[in-house]
Amino acid sequence: MIDFPVQFLTGVFGIAFAALNFLVIPLYFIYSGPPPVRNVLTRIFISMFATTCLIIFLVGFRHSILQASADFEWLGTLCLTLGLAHAILLFVADSLQAGSVLGKTGLIDPTLIGSGAERTMILYGPMSRLLGFTFLLSAGTAILLTSVLPAWIGWFAFSIGIIQLAFIPTIFSTTDPTRFYSVNGWGIPIAGGFYLLWVLSASIALILIY
Repeated sequence: MIDFPVQFLTGVFGIAFAALNFLVIPLYFIYSGPPPVRNVLTRIFISMFATTCLIIFLVGFRHSILQASADFEWLGTLCLTLGLAHAILLFVADSLQAGSVLGKTGLIDPTLIGSGAERTMILYGPMSRLLGFTFLLSAGTAILLTSVLPAWIGWFAFSIGIIQLAFIPTIFSTTDPTRFYSVNGWGIPIAGGFYLLWVLSASIALILIY
């Protein structure tokens, strides 16, 4: 039996992680040219809290796996480790993006080559997708082996993991943000959006199944 307070809080912070990120994504597309510095810093500010929520969700998810079956502690720890690596990567990428505009007087788009994107696009793109894929693969396996959540959420993790896997080779593609399959293209936030959708689904299930 899963500890109800931990399970509930895990779900709440998972929902908060998804909600904050769904709030951030549109901020990348509301300006046709370089955005104001305040826009860039606002999305980084929100993202910092979102990533913190992710860390709490990951710790709670590991706890839930162990409560469901202590025999799979290694798998729960693997999920936590991969998720924490992803969270640290996001913090570093956000820091680099914010550093591209802090102290600058003109308008800069840190998602474009020459304005700082070359320092972050691999972090936000292929590296993030790789960690997302391995986490979802581990989480889906843990769910199916321990029944900590309904089986469909485990299979859903595998499906979204395949989407993440498909975007890892963008490291060899173009740096054109207007293209779908590009290292910094608009396919990246779509892949990230599916990842958020899984966290949201798992979080709601954690709250509702007991």
